[in-house]
Amino acid sequence: MNDAFDAGLSRNFLSRAFLQLPYPWASYRLVIDDAGQPLDALILQVNDAFAARSGLDAPGFTGRTVREVMADDPAGADSRIALFARATLDRKTVTYEEYLASADKWYRVSVTSPEFLHFMTLGVDITDWKRAEIREQECATRLRAFMDNAPLPLFVTDSEGRYIDVNPASCSLVGYTREELLSRSIPDLVPPERIEGSFRAFETLKTEGRLSRETRLCRKDGSCVDVSLLGVHFEDGTYLAYCEDLGESRRLDRVRDRLLSVFLAVDRPIFLLDPTGAIIEANERFLGLFGYSRPELSSLGATFLDPGLETCQTLGYEESEYRKLYGALWRDVKDPRIRFWDGVLPNRKKDGSLFWNHLVLRGMFTVDGALDSIAGFPAEIPTSPLYDARD
Repeated sequence: MNDAFDAGLSRNFLSRAFLQLPYPWASYRLVIDDAGQPLDALILQVNDAFAARSGLDAPGFTGRTVREVMADDPAGADSRIALFARATLDRKTVTYEEYLASADKWYRVSVTSPEFLHFMTLGVDITDWKRAEIREQECATRLRAFMDNAPLPLFVTDSEGRYIDVNPASCSLVGYTREELLSRSIPDLVPPERIEGSFRAFETLKTEGRLSRETRLCRKDGSCVDVSLLGVHFEDGTYLAYCEDLGESRRLDRVRDRLLSVFLAVDRPIFLLDPTGAIIEANERFLGLFGYSRPELSSLGATFLDPGLETCQTLGYEESEYRKLYGALWRDVKDPRIRFWDGVLPNRKKDGSLFWNHLVLRGMFTVDGALDSIAGFPAEIPTSPLYDARD
């Protein structure tokens, strides 16, 4: 008698506790036929959180069946009852995800059976997580479409140099199928005399995060092709290389296409300058950092990188330091033997505010050594090494 009383008291206590939960909760009894096959599920209790998500009062659910509540979706009711039966008859916890269009919310629902034919459901709002997952999936779909349709050969490797993704242009360049390339690594496409140099270049890419070089790739038929390669390192530990056949015509047009492709693939501000320093292209992250609209880009010259001597002096630069800084910037990036500048300088946004810019510039040259364009990779940082050194 006492055991039965205690069990009933415990069930009543748990029931009251579940009714107070801020998460959607409901208890049910599975309806089966004489053969033990599930027919429906009777709703015994729901809490206010369960009722609120459907726009009804809790008493409006009590005594109704799942088929009644889901009358406009018979197939969905069949699926739900089969799931409930699996949890109840097999006495296993079952979890599923549910989207409620009326509330525009996602829930992860757990189904547990405390006793034969009786079960309860408990939902947790996973809307934010689910939307993030959907955005990630959409991004992956766009990236896949970009990879498959990019006119330039794209190779993706892991940290060991094994190919983990390639696009049709890559297969066309070297004559291997996608499956064949995914079973190979960087040394398999490089002539024996260049393997050591390729390993060194890959290590440079790992440490510096980017790489620009010319190399040679071996085709499946035994021939070789000279290519220009631009590599970038992603935060997930993968490496993406853009290649172009140096023997193809209209090389410079494809260089610009390559850079525009990088804009889509690299999640950081990027801009492209002509040899005079005028902006000819920039991605959305750059516009967000500097505050300009795309139509305003055409009016920006090289001076957008230089806030002026007086401003730099107020930030602690001596005149000689200022002239040395900007002189080295343009000298190095325009020198075909160097082609590169990496440093910190002050920049001014459209609204007039100043910020410290960790800037990387890369000069892009034609086959005869003439400067064609300059790619810039700015990044806002909280302070300047100049201040750190003087403090």
